[in-house]
Amino acid sequence: MTTLDDGCTGIPDVIFGTSIRHCCDAHDQALGSTMDWSAFDPANVAFAHCVWDAGLWWFVLPALFVVSTAGALLFMFGPKGRQRSR
Repeated sequence: MTTLDDGCTGIPDVIFGTSIRHCCDAHDQALGSTMDWSAFDPANVAFAHCVWDAGLWWFVLPALFVVSTAGALLFMFGPKGRQRSR
């Protein structure tokens, strides 16, 4: 099974001195062990909550947009998407 523990893809790991790397790692782990689309939205919501809890409430919507759009493209066409299509 392919895992994508690469931290934050498409957004910085540290924003104005606040690290959200742990949020990205948790998001990667949540989706790294599954190819099921039913896990995608809950993982994104958990990511948004983590960003909020890190104190970056104003960055939640932009971050959620990135993980939802770029994440969907990676989920469909990245290593996992290629693995699903076999």
